[in-house]
Order: sequence, then structure tokens, then C-alpha cells
Amino acid sequence: MAKKEIKRGNFYELFINTRKIRPGRISYRCIRWFSIILITATFAFSYKWALDFLAGSLNGSRLMSFFLIDLYTGLEYILAHKALTFNALVGLLTILLFYFVVGGRTFCGWVCPYNLLAEIGEIIHEYLRKKGIIKKRRMYSEKIRYAFWVIFLLIPFITGAIFFESFNPLDIINRSFIYGPTVMVFWALLLLLVEVFYARRFWCKYVCPTGTTYGMVGKVGMLRVKFDLDNCTHCGNCYKVCIEPTLLTDALKEAKTKEDRKAFVKGLACINCARCIDVCAYDALKFDLRYIEKIL
Repeated sequence: MAKKEIKRGNFYELFINTRKIRPGRISYRCIRWFSIILITATFAFSYKWALDFLAGSLNGSRLMSFFLIDLYTGLEYILAHKALTFNALVGLLTILLFYFVVGGRTFCGWVCPYNLLAEIGEIIHEYLRKKGIIKKRRMYSEKIRYAFWVIFLLIPFITGAIFFESFNPLDIINRSFIYGPTVMVFWALLLLLVEVFYARRFWCKYVCPTGTTYGMVGKVGMLRVKFDLDNCTHCGNCYKVCIEPTLLTDALKEAKTKEDRKAFVKGLACINCARCIDVCAYDALKFDLRYIEKIL
């Protein structure tokens, strides 16, 4: 059967015209954005209507009577107080198990409200670059994120204060929708402007220790994007929309060495956003679970 003609273009054109590539399907982008909005709205409505359903924020919450704690916030808490309560332990283990199954940085792509704003900023950034208004820039190695990860853990260990959360844009945006905005919203908007006019996805790629933590879980997590070399036409669309295209390059190299010509997209930077799936017309990329074949 002849291959159908597919839409090709730059990041902006591909992102906007997803339906032309995969007609009749709801894009993962739409589902992700709805997921982020729904989770944030659930926090807000539970607080404003005094519902005993989802209290707190993404840093630490209570789902009905069950405690949930963000992994990096939990590490900060333990180092600051030099102690670990039973509820904190249950909350941390629950989140750790959940994101081991769903793929670690799925938190970034499907839960984090700042990621939604950053993605909109990324669209604007690429549109401005397409028009020649700004230039493409790449900052220092993304490994610098590990330095920030350590530094923001050393501060609570030494001072006893959870310093990072006071300017974490994730927490600022999340709490602004739940409890109302504070002056720190301007800090989050400033970061967004840096990403729009200077460095694409600056915070998420080079700084955010929350994302780094979930990325560590995702390195061994189950749900990942799977690449099928036999279905790939090498159109390059997935590379143009991926936050870190080297992830796809590594999967391609691995697929060439395997008998079934399939490989999972691995690496800390992958947030399971499925943008690569949205722009693939031939189902060369799809979600799948690791380890299942070995277990079964």
C-alpha cells in the first residue's frame, strides 16, 4: 500500500497543524493540556468550595485521606528537618511508585502547570525565530541541571530552610490558581519571557530540580515512547518537535542493533509529552510499557 503524503515543516507549523498529519485523532497535546488544567482546577475548587477531596498543592497534598508528597520537596523536607514522618514516607513512596509506572517526567508533561505556559512560550519563541526576529541559541550543557539539583538540596541541609520552593515557578503558578496570586508571579512571568525571547525551555532543560528528580525515576520507569524502525520514513518531523532530539537519535541507533528493530526512547530529558507521536503519520512512535515482555 502506498504511503500517504505527510505534512512537513518547522516546529511551529507542525505543532499548529497536527490534525493534518493525524486526521480524525485527538492530539496528545490537547489531552495533556486538559490534564494539567483539570488537576490545577481540582486543587482550586477543592479549596474554594471546602471539599475534602484534594487539599494542598503539588508540593504536598492530601487526596481525600491519603497523603501525597512531591519527590524533590520530600527530599528537601527530610534534609531540612533531619527526620521523616510516617505520613511523609507513605506520600513519597506512593508518588515514587506511581511515577515509576507512568514514566517519571510524565509529571512535567501532564501535571506541571508551568510546563503548559512554557510550551505556549515555546510556540511563540519558534514563531519569532521563523520570522527572523530572534536567533536560535543553545546554552551550556544540560548536565548543569545536576549542579542545581545538589545545590538546592544542600541549602536545606545546612540552613534547615526549604529555600528552592520560594521561587519554584511550578509551585508559584500552582498556588496562584489555588490560593490567589502573589508578587512572585512576576518572577514566573520573567522566566517565561526569557524562554520566549532568549533560550527555548530554559528552566525545564537547564535548572528545574523537580524535573530532574522525576527524570531519574523515568530512566527506569515503565511507560515510555517506543520507536519502530520498520514504520519510520525518516521524515524528521519528530526531531523538529522534540525537546531533546538526541533522545530520538539514541533510540534510532538502538533499534538498528535489535532483531525486532524497536527501541524505547530513554533518557532523563524525555517528559512523555508525545509531541513526536502527534507528528508521526505512520505510527513509528507510540506509548508502550517496558519490562512487560520479560515479566510475561
